[in-house]
Amino acid sequence: MKLVMRELGGYVKQILLIVLTVTVTTLAILGLPSLMTKLIDEAIPTGDFKMVIHIGGLMIVLVIIGFACGIATSYLAAIVSMGVGRNLRSKVFEKVQYFSETEMDRFTASSLIGAISIGIIAGIDIVVAGIQLIVRGSFEFPKINGDKSAEE
Repeated sequence: MKLVMRELGGYVKQILLIVLTVTVTTLAILGLPSLMTKLIDEAIPTGDFKMVIHIGGLMIVLVIIGFACGIATSYLAAIVSMGVGRNLRSKVFEKVQYFSETEMDRFTASSLIGAISIGIIAGIDIVVAGIQLIVRGSFEFPKINGDKSAEE
């Protein structure tokens, strides 16, 4: 995992953009229920059609923004994972070049390729999932701590 983290250093800009897009996606997702509440509690009972259209339009905009940021997150994560994966496979390939003949007899080429690819993909998936978990979880933290202002 240290090697993966070291390789991520070359992708700081993309990682910061991933954090930004995940944050915007999370805010868009979290904004929808409050708009729906306002729509149900205020606009529909009073029959205010303008307010229904306004809130509905805001909800559509939030969905589009969240969708676009979700796509951007996936795209940026793919760039990072492909770049880091390429670098790690190259380093592993260099290491395999120095295997002794007995070590080479223990492993087949297909098993080495499979193990390397699966390990690298899993490492990158863990990093991207960790970023998403940290960002999304930080918005729920005030509720966990009992902060009443976060619930209002």
